[in-house]
Amino acid sequence: MDSHDRLLLPVGVRFRPTDQQLLQYLHWKMHGQPYFKRAVLDCDLYGEIEPWEIWLRFGGTDGEDLYFFTKLKRSTNNSGRLSAHINRKVGLANGTWSGENSASPIFATKTDKTIIGYCKRFRFVLSF
Repeated sequence: MDSHDRLLLPVGVRFRPTDQQLLQYLHWKMHGQPYFKRAVLDCDLYGEIEPWEIWLRFGGTDGEDLYFFTKLKRSTNNSGRLSAHINRKVGLANGTWSGENSASPIFATKTDKTIIGYCKRFRFVLSF
């Protein structure tokens, strides 16, 4: 494991962003602006790396969340065309990321109820 793969935060710093802050970091990333790259990492969560390997590579610890930017991968239908569904397969062990809850809206502020995104939590499910 390379040291550049690990979460590199200064000693004593805890990263607990709000949903609005995470969306702001994504906006900055998409527009080439600086954001907190040492805490929100790039990783292909739908690739061949198993979830437990991702956890170890990026220094996951019990009770702490890890934050990633990843690209979604669309499924293909029987004719080979892209479908509207997202392919959530991960790793080589035939598992998927499964939603734990329904997506909840993220509002711009407490008083501005404009929806700026959705929050959904996933867990890894191994298929047999």
